[in-house]
Amino acid sequence: MNIEILLGVLLTAAICGLLAYLAALLLKTRQGLLGYVGAGLLGMGIGMWFAGVIDATSWPYTLIIGSASVHLLWTFAGALLVLFLFRWVPRSAR
Repeated sequence: MNIEILLGVLLTAAICGLLAYLAALLLKTRQGLLGYVGAGLLGMGIGMWFAGVIDATSWPYTLIIGSASVHLLWTFAGALLVLFLFRWVPRSAR
């Protein structure tokens, strides 16, 4: 594995975690660090899927790190959706 690819993946996870943290501040929820990273990465996948559905993948705010790209708007929207869903799931069901 190339060190540039590894750093790109780690920076992508860190940026997704930061965006999920900002979404959690908006929803006034608390998660652990891995929860934010997981919500951010899952939100990136959901957000990019939604952007593909409405054909809006070329919108601005794209950050390119090595060979990976992070669409900031769709990652934030997806992380907000993931954290919103986790907020309304009862703890006994998790």
